[in-house]
Amino acid sequence: MHLDDSVRSRAAAVRRWLESMRGACFPILEGDLTIAPVIDLTAGSADLEGAADPGDQGALSRRIEDRLKAAGATVALGRHDEARAMYSMEPFTGPAPRCLHLGVDLFADPGTPVRAPFDGTVHSFADHAGDWDYGPTIVLRHAVPDSEVVFFSLWGHLDRGSLDGPFEALVVRRGDTVGRLGTREVNGGWAPHLHFQLMVDLRGHYATFPGVVPPAEREAWLELCPDPSPVLDLPRDRVVAGV
Repeated sequence: MHLDDSVRSRAAAVRRWLESMRGACFPILEGDLTIAPVIDLTAGSADLEGAADPGDQGALSRRIEDRLKAAGATVALGRHDEARAMYSMEPFTGPAPRCLHLGVDLFADPGTPVRAPFDGTVHSFADHAGDWDYGPTIVLRHAVPDSEVVFFSLWGHLDRGSLDGPFEALVVRRGDTVGRLGTREVNGGWAPHLHFQLMVDLRGHYATFPGVVPPAEREAWLELCPDPSPVLDLPRDRVVAGV
């Protein structure tokens, strides 16, 4: 994938602004993220043990529940820039298998409200109801203050009620409820979680964006999808795999 110089320039501006917002963003989920267990979804990890196959979401849900209880936490983390072993099903297989995760996952109970970390407007929304898709999804548009730079955030795996209120160009203020987490029955079949992802450019996508890509294209996709750790106010090595 090729990115032109204008996209790279905007990406740099977005990363600088996000870092300047560290500690100033409204918490996306309630709960102490500093004690949130990190769920390792790479090959051979203990968090994938006991699954009939790497994509066994029932086994993964039980493992996450155990990790949350042990940590006394309400939220668990799934990492950005992680080459995962769990995407063994279509549509992730093929000549160029997709396993590199571009967002951050926040695992919590269905129905948990998710809040906007900073101001934005609704760009698009849809229910991607197929197996292993996002389910109900909202994309917000954001602007870097005092500039013409815009970027986007994707909120995937919500409940269907989350799509009852939004409309395009609706203003979303810092701290507003974007939606609520969906169950496995509506969120594409995944363990309940929010897939939160930042994008500098949507590349023609509407109400969706790739969340998992081929590792061979890692550099370009990570330029396009910045590290979300400043939004969560967490150290980079807690959010980004391999750091």
